[in-house]
Amino acid sequence: MYVEEPDDRELVAVATYSLAVDADLAMSLLRSMSIPCYLQNELSLRTVWAAAVGGLRLVVPASFSEQALEALNSPVSEQEFETEAKSAMSERPPEA
Repeated sequence: MYVEEPDDRELVAVATYSLAVDADLAMSLLRSMSIPCYLQNELSLRTVWAAAVGGLRLVVPASFSEQALEALNSPVSEQEFETEAKSAMSERPPEA
Protein backbone atom coordinates (compact mmCIF):
# COMPACT_ATOMS: atom_id res chain seq x y z
CA MET A 1 0.00 0.00 0.00
CA TYR A 2 1.38 3.39 -1.03
CA VAL A 3 1.11 6.18 1.54
CA GLU A 4 1.77 9.65 0.22
CA GLU A 5 4.13 11.69 2.37
CA PRO A 6 2.99 15.23 3.24
CA ASP A 7 4.44 17.89 0.98
CA ASP A 8 6.29 20.53 3.02
CA ARG A 9 5.24 23.08 0.44
CA GLU A 10 1.61 22.48 1.40
CA LEU A 11 0.65 24.90 4.16
CA VAL A 12 -2.03 24.17 6.72
CA ALA A 13 -3.82 26.75 8.88
CA VAL A 14 -3.57 25.65 12.51
CA ALA A 15 -5.17 28.71 14.12
CA THR A 16 -6.83 32.03 13.37
CA TYR A 17 -6.48 35.12 15.56
CA SER A 18 -8.31 38.42 15.64
CA LEU A 19 -5.58 40.13 17.69
CA ALA A 20 -2.01 40.47 16.45
CA VAL A 21 -0.59 40.02 19.95
CA ASP A 22 -2.28 36.61 20.28
CA ALA A 23 -0.96 35.57 16.88
CA ASP A 24 2.54 36.73 17.85
CA LEU A 25 2.45 34.65 21.04
CA ALA A 26 1.37 31.53 19.18
CA MET A 27 3.96 32.07 16.46
CA SER A 28 6.67 32.60 19.09
CA LEU A 29 5.70 29.36 20.81
CA LEU A 30 5.90 27.36 17.58
CA ARG A 31 9.19 28.93 16.54
CA SER A 32 10.68 28.15 19.96
CA MET A 33 9.89 24.50 19.16
CA SER A 34 11.58 24.83 15.73
CA ILE A 35 8.24 24.56 13.94
CA PRO A 36 8.34 26.74 10.80
CA CYS A 37 5.35 29.05 10.67
CA TYR A 38 4.11 32.40 9.48
CA LEU A 39 0.97 34.51 9.41
CA GLN A 40 -0.86 34.65 6.11
CA ASN A 41 -1.43 38.23 4.99
CA GLU A 42 0.49 39.42 8.03
CA LEU A 43 1.42 42.83 6.69
CA SER A 44 -1.94 43.70 5.17
CA LEU A 45 -3.99 42.38 8.08
CA ARG A 46 -2.21 44.00 11.03
CA THR A 47 -4.93 46.61 11.14
CA VAL A 48 -8.31 47.07 12.73
CA TRP A 49 -9.73 45.20 9.70
CA ALA A 50 -8.08 41.86 10.54
CA ALA A 51 -11.23 40.43 12.14
CA ALA A 52 -13.44 41.66 9.29
CA VAL A 53 -11.45 39.69 6.70
CA GLY A 54 -11.17 36.47 8.66
CA GLY A 55 -8.35 37.28 11.06
CA LEU A 56 -4.67 36.41 11.06
CA ARG A 57 -4.16 32.79 9.96
CA LEU A 58 -1.21 30.96 11.47
CA VAL A 59 0.05 28.41 8.94
CA VAL A 60 2.66 25.64 9.08
CA PRO A 61 3.93 23.04 6.61
CA ALA A 62 1.54 20.07 6.53
CA SER A 63 4.18 17.76 8.00
CA PHE A 64 4.27 19.93 11.17
CA SER A 65 0.51 20.41 11.60
CA GLU A 66 -0.05 17.73 14.27
CA GLN A 67 2.92 18.91 16.31
CA ALA A 68 1.79 22.55 16.02
CA LEU A 69 -1.80 21.78 17.03
CA GLU A 70 -0.60 19.79 20.03
CA ALA A 71 1.62 22.69 21.14
CA LEU A 72 -1.10 25.30 20.65
CA ASN A 73 -3.71 23.24 22.50
CA SER A 74 -1.56 22.26 25.48
CA PRO A 75 -1.96 24.09 28.80
CA VAL A 76 0.64 26.76 29.50
CA SER A 77 1.79 27.75 32.98
CA GLU A 78 1.78 31.40 34.05
CA GLN A 79 5.60 31.45 33.97
CA GLU A 80 5.72 29.96 30.46
CA PHE A 81 3.10 32.48 29.32
CA GLU A 82 5.12 35.42 30.66
CA THR A 83 8.31 34.11 29.01
CA GLU A 84 6.56 33.71 25.63
CA ALA A 85 4.93 37.15 25.94
CA LYS A 86 8.29 38.82 26.56
CA SER A 87 9.84 36.94 23.66
CA ALA A 88 7.02 37.88 21.28
CA MET A 89 7.17 41.53 22.27
CA SER A 90 10.94 41.67 21.71
CA GLU A 91 10.51 40.16 18.21
CA ARG A 92 7.76 42.57 17.14
CA PRO A 93 8.83 45.53 15.02
CA PRO A 94 8.07 48.92 16.61
CA GLU A 95 4.72 50.32 15.58
CA ALA A 96 4.81 53.53 13.61
